Amino acid sequence: MFTDLTMLMDKAVQRVKEIEEAENFVRDHYLQTRTALIGMGYSEEDAERRAGVRIFDEPPGSFNLNTAGIAADSGTWDSDLGMANEYIAKMGHGFGNGFWGEPMQDTFRLALEGVEKVVHSSSTMLYGALDNDDFFMYMGGLASAVRAVDGTTPDMVVTNTRNPANPEMTRIERFIGGELRTRYVNPQWITGMQAEGYAGARAMAEFTEYLWGWNATVPDVIDEFMWQETFEVYVQDRHELDMQAFFDEASPYAFQDMVARMLETVRKDYWQPEDNVVAELIESYADSVARHDIACTAVSCGNARLMEYVLDQGAALGVDQASLDNFRQALESVTLQDVRAAAEAMREFAANNDALIDQMFNGTGAATSGLDGFRMEPIPFQNQPLVNAPSLTSQPLTRSLAILFQVLIVVTLVVWWLRHRRRANVVINNTGN
Repeated sequence: MFTDLTMLMDKAVQRVKEIEEAENFVRDHYLQTRTALIGMGYSEEDAERRAGVRIFDEPPGSFNLNTAGIAADSGTWDSDLGMANEYIAKMGHGFGNGFWGEPMQDTFRLALEGVEKVVHSSSTMLYGALDNDDFFMYMGGLASAVRAVDGTTPDMVVTNTRNPANPEMTRIERFIGGELRTRYVNPQWITGMQAEGYAGARAMAEFTEYLWGWNATVPDVIDEFMWQETFEVYVQDRHELDMQAFFDEASPYAFQDMVARMLETVRKDYWQPEDNVVAELIESYADSVARHDIACTAVSCGNARLMEYVLDQGAALGVDQASLDNFRQALESVTLQDVRAAAEAMREFAANNDALIDQMFNGTGAATSGLDGFRMEPIPFQNQPLVNAPSLTSQPLTRSLAILFQVLIVVTLVVWWLRHRRRANVVINNTGN
């Protein structure tokens, strides 16, 4: 979308990296990267070109970063390295200095080393950090990639120009916290969503999923108080808005998704509430399933490890055993699997997959996306001969095939014309009779 801007930025980088002066960080990084790439086995020429690349993105025509999908399938991993690997694999395509979207994850990893700050822009109230997955996929995904490469989560700030008269650099924790308090736990917003019925209930479940996305990619960003407040407002109905009745009528499955995601956050130790909170979550979940059947999504039927946790933790915390038995029966009647066997299979998959990603990331580097980019090369005008283009007159076989092809076209046209003329005569004769 921003080809001209990308090329302009690259032009500036290529000029600055050639300036020999004190504290030229662009040049310093370029020289360090070139040396590192040569040490990895790249030729001096290739290392020279790649080291000058400072702009990275998905390959041209692609928009398929899957960080949100990985975060949602939280039962399939115990290490967040998969999200970092996904980010580097998909976003590690270089633009500029003669490249246009070619995979260069090695260069991208070197660019991430030492990153101290990640900046994201926000200029409208229409979109926030918790109403879609793009924000945490790209900003959170980048932070997770830096942490995986460098061992430290960078500072994260938002260039906040929502109020042009008072622009500011807002820390991501404050940005998310402000959005949560003013919108998602605000009774006025909730009342407005209740008026929208199913769509409003879905919006409530979605913000919970995006809150988890931030937790998964940048754990330090989400304070446990945010989860506690969400629990109190939506499960305990702190504002007395008849939340249970609303969900029962509008979408009990949205409620189940919210509660299941909170329980999964507890299971994975991102939130450590009091035992009575966990027990109430399990009771609410089991009760909803008993009255409405179970919602089969990635965080429920798709996460056997969480389902096993609900049964085991519920029993340990004194939740009614009959309720837990009914929950298990409802679950297994839909999945057609024994919950413990399915949970064990998922644990085994997660262990093997995490080990594979760790080997890939720390051994041979991040996996590529399988999509090639393009080199930036000049294209001659049509009235100019192509360099090294094969000539038909210099290729006897090629010339013969071309002539034969042209003859076949002429013959086909003649046959078609004769058939068409005969058919037209028949129509005229029939009409005359």
